[in-house]
Amino acid sequence: MTVTIYDMIAELNTWVKFSTADVQKAATSKITTKNNNAFRSLVKDWENGVYDEDPNTMASEILSLL
Repeated sequence: MTVTIYDMIAELNTWVKFSTADVQKAATSKITTKNNNAFRSLVKDWENGVYDEDPNTMASEILSLL
């Protein structure tokens, strides 16, 4: 399954509030798990619970990719 950076921001929005500008940037971004190794690694870590105790760090990592 391909995950977009927007998908992850939408999921993280439960714990972290993103600015409207960041959400819009993610919505138009072409970054996915298929075309970006760093993002794919972040998503895999998220799925494996690496960021369970600190979703803010995950959010920061995602924003740095945007």
